[in-house]
Amino acid sequence: MQIGKKFLLLTILISIFVSINAQDQWQPTGPMYGGDIRNIAKSPNGTLFAGLQDGSLYKRENINASWEELWGKSNSAGNYGFPGILIINDSLIYCSSMGRGTLRSTDAGKTWTSLGLSYGSLSINSSNHIFHLGWYSCDDLSVSTDLGNTWRTIEFGCDAGSVGEVGFANNDSIWIVGSHSGVLISTDNGTTWEIKNSGLPESQGITSVFVNSYDDIFVGTIRGVYRSTNYGLSWLPSNGGLPANCKIKDLYAVSDSVIYAGSDTGVYLTTDAGESWFSYNLQANYLYVYKLIPFQESLLLATGESLIKVDSNSIIFFDDGIIDIEVTSFHEYSDKIYTATKRGIFYSENGGLDWITPDGLRKLSTSAITSSNDYIFSTYSNVLFYSVDGITTWNTNTLPTTTWTSLAATINNTLFANLFEYDPNWGPPFYSGLYVSTDFGSTWLPKPVSGLEYAFINFLNKDSHHNIYFLGFNVSDMVDYIYRSTNGGESFGKFKQGFPTYSNFVFYKIRSDLNNNHYLSTSEGIYFRNEMDTVWSFQGFSGNDVVDIAIDSSNVLYAATPTEIYYSSDMGLSYTAFSEGLPQVKTLSIFYSHSNNKLLLGTDKGVFKRTPPDVTSIKDAGTEIPTHFSLTSYPNPFNSSTMINFSLPERSAVKMSLYNSLGEKVTELLNREFAAGNQSVSLNATELSTGIYFCRIEAGKFSNTIKLVLIK
Repeated sequence: MQIGKKFLLLTILISIFVSINAQDQWQPTGPMYGGDIRNIAKSPNGTLFAGLQDGSLYKRENINASWEELWGKSNSAGNYGFPGILIINDSLIYCSSMGRGTLRSTDAGKTWTSLGLSYGSLSINSSNHIFHLGWYSCDDLSVSTDLGNTWRTIEFGCDAGSVGEVGFANNDSIWIVGSHSGVLISTDNGTTWEIKNSGLPESQGITSVFVNSYDDIFVGTIRGVYRSTNYGLSWLPSNGGLPANCKIKDLYAVSDSVIYAGSDTGVYLTTDAGESWFSYNLQANYLYVYKLIPFQESLLLATGESLIKVDSNSIIFFDDGIIDIEVTSFHEYSDKIYTATKRGIFYSENGGLDWITPDGLRKLSTSAITSSNDYIFSTYSNVLFYSVDGITTWNTNTLPTTTWTSLAATINNTLFANLFEYDPNWGPPFYSGLYVSTDFGSTWLPKPVSGLEYAFINFLNKDSHHNIYFLGFNVSDMVDYIYRSTNGGESFGKFKQGFPTYSNFVFYKIRSDLNNNHYLSTSEGIYFRNEMDTVWSFQGFSGNDVVDIAIDSSNVLYAATPTEIYYSSDMGLSYTAFSEGLPQVKTLSIFYSHSNNKLLLGTDKGVFKRTPPDVTSIKDAGTEIPTHFSLTSYPNPFNSSTMINFSLPERSAVKMSLYNSLGEKVTELLNREFAAGNQSVSLNATELSTGIYFCRIEAGKFSNTIKLVLIK
């Protein structure tokens, strides 16, 4: 009995130790499912394979299983990272993705072998000959007659454009290639090619080819479906019932007359060989469908929102196990934590342990969440959503444009948003402005800002003190400014001096601590400003991308770079990394929950959480070796003296001098060698006159200059 009690006590102590230790590392939270699915295929035994835009590949063996990742992301850019999945039988599978090229598996996806081809679309004819159509240049076609052991490369001899699909007619003797430049036809096994675009729209963008048993050729274009009954000599539109300029991404035929079309506005069905089309499921019209296959008397859709199972009456998300979320921001409202992601809005009622989707908002790809005292707001496309409870009851209003990138609400429910307008002859936005609504988005009016008549507005932010900020690029003087309102948006004043002016300098988030000190994360590090300052000063991570910052109830500062997480207990003078427990993820946001005393990290693979580090139990931060050079001063502006602080990640010869506003050297403050660490020197200004001074440091390869304002 005594031994049993001791064993029980030991078990409890071990459990407590493991729990405490887990809280000291980053831990994954309850899963958030979803992904930008670009391709889907099914083997004869029912095993599913899904390819994502980022180049990752997932497998699902049966209806009761979850999706399993076979390989991770390989593509961080581009808008079509997985054009090819071809299944020959239950074991023999071919996949082609950006970053990996084309690979073959002979054991149902357990192992893969490169075939030495670039990535592109994959097709097969009735003779089991495999066709690989290269993606970017699309200037060649590779053909294998022995299931991929050897390949013959065929050049088109013309500009075929980028990827499409290969189809076959007349017992495989006619090859049809669809591309962004139109239709190419070969009648001699690829030796010669002719462009056959008569009747096709000027911008074809052909991504899908289907040939029925009568050798009628159907192609999906960015202007709908077209049909040829004479091997491409002429084409006629088959668009009855399709929306104008409907972008067709995939054609799947059940028979010669029954065809499904996946498009940028959902799924359409024809039962008369393209004479007329109708929406297969009106609820799915918001989906951008890249690929569709039959599945359990329904359709399985690869979409930009996620993997979705639909029939004519229902929509079911079929993505449990697929994690391609990109959590870009957090927001706390009514004792719940909300996240904005590319796969919708999620909320947690237990500090991020589990995540739930508000009713009806699973489909919303958003980066904008804000709240007043009484409402929470979000946007999707050109729709504004707002709710009191944030769970079941959401009201909507239509926005005047589909391009709203940020949103801020005041305590009295006044909304501010930035609007992008597009020049129809030029892709990027050519104007953006600040807009305001006082009636929950029913009407929006431009918000005039003095000195900013014509500008690009890049972000809109609200701090913990309900101040509203935005970054405006003023076309009149070609300068970026931060504007701030401290009166609920009634007026805005310039709040930005001291930043670099080069074009690739990016602003991310602005945060304020309990003492109204302000921190700004940028592509070049962190900047600091208090209410006494007239300029922002550099505060660490020189030349490094700091995507977000957070501040806890003890004024500890947390900084997130794409790959590492840091904290500072001395207002950003020094930083300590604490990334233990994080897998290889890309960090996008960081958040401190005051109600739960938890840190939450938004990544491209969902949310991670942990308790804040106990800075009181860690040796003084000044004894830590900093990871970056830095130069700061406090206070600034100052009256009689200020402390100039600098951090050295390595032993360096340091020279520090003070200059006046004319560039004349006033005095040399330092000229000696220092060990690595955080150092400081006091500047006594009793002999100096009121004015602006510049302190310059040179330490090895590092140099920097900060402005000092002396007020007597």
